[in-house]
Amino acid sequence: MVDFDNYDNRRMFSDAVHVNIADKVYQYLGRLIDDSRDDDYHEKADLIDGIDYYVLVNGHHRTVQERFRTSKNCNYNDITLRYQYPENKDDRSKSEWFKLTADYFMYGVINQNTNDSRKIKPSAKFLKLVVIDLRVFSRLVDNEKIIVGSEKFSKIIDGKLVGGLNSNVSRVHDNRSIFAVFDVKHLYQTNEDLIIVEKGYNTPKDIFQNTDQYRKI
Repeated sequence: MVDFDNYDNRRMFSDAVHVNIADKVYQYLGRLIDDSRDDDYHEKADLIDGIDYYVLVNGHHRTVQERFRTSKNCNYNDITLRYQYPENKDDRSKSEWFKLTADYFMYGVINQNTNDSRKIKPSAKFLKLVVIDLRVFSRLVDNEKIIVGSEKFSKIIDGKLVGGLNSNVSRVHDNRSIFAVFDVKHLYQTNEDLIIVEKGYNTPKDIFQNTDQYRKI
């Protein structure tokens, strides 16, 4: 069994999903992957800024953060952002929530229940998928239209989206993590421009189920 607490294994899983499945989404959106930067640059961007890939949009460089889950997570309707490492001290306790530097966030649940990168094939598909415009998200966070609360699930209260907080206590090598949790429908209700495209969450941004492209990705 693959040790998914290990960063390298998680990275290989994410890369396998990106190459075999996510690339179809970028093609659908008209985004071209920019692979001009070397591997060392990519690794530092991932670890420091949470940036996984670079894409070209109408000739302009844009950055993407990706997170993928296996099919056992298909019943959940939310996305997660790492919020805090409570066992770390000072600024090292703050995670990606406090440094939303990417332009887009792709979150997908694949139709395979394996985290072994070698088993992810081009025939695999997303059961659920959402692409978030993090520039809109960050602006709403700055204006306190999106905040993080203390309950487990997200809610809309007085016109504000209040994210939930979930603690992952199973991590050993990667430290315990606390995640900010946002229901995709709540994101759409807060601002429809937050969602570029989605599949399986049943918002008006859902790709039409009778299209060939929907079946491919």
